[in-house]
Amino acid sequence: MILCENNGEYKCYILDSPLGKNIDTVYSFSNGFVVCAENSFMIFQSSDGDERALLTLDGPRLPI
Repeated sequence: MILCENNGEYKCYILDSPLGKNIDTVYSFSNGFVVCAENSFMIFQSSDGDERALLTLDGPRLPI
């Protein structure tokens, strides 16, 4: 997956699924996105400033 800013500027590649499973759906919103895989999902927020941690998990993994 390629992570970009809202203006389309490239930030990084995400090489591994954050859930450890095949990703079924990704839904973006203003400052992050929701990743759904099999029967659970996680919410990620983009973090500015730290190039080593471009995304931070916002809460636990939730079952669907």
